[in-house]
Amino acid sequence: MTGDSITLPPHPISARITTLIRSSPEFATPERLDEIECAVHLHVNETTAADSRWEAKFGQRKTPKKHAVEKVMFRRGDGLVRLADVESEFWLNGAEVEAYECR
Repeated sequence: MTGDSITLPPHPISARITTLIRSSPEFATPERLDEIECAVHLHVNETTAADSRWEAKFGQRKTPKKHAVEKVMFRRGDGLVRLADVESEFWLNGAEVEAYECR
């Protein structure tokens, strides 16, 4: 990490909204943290979508949870979101992360 630029993983396992807001050195209040919503924007191409359909069709997964979503949204109340777990509602379906955004 150098200055304000950080490198975030393109294939994260999990994510959580914690107690610091990057623009301030102070701890955020619980009320402020509850207002934050994060989006994980995905780079989804035809190969990713096709792989997902094939795995679902031929039993690699019980059921297809998602097909070619463009982003996954979560809030503090979601706790630790499991992005690499096929059983999670936040599963990224093997897609690479294009961008992270929290507001």
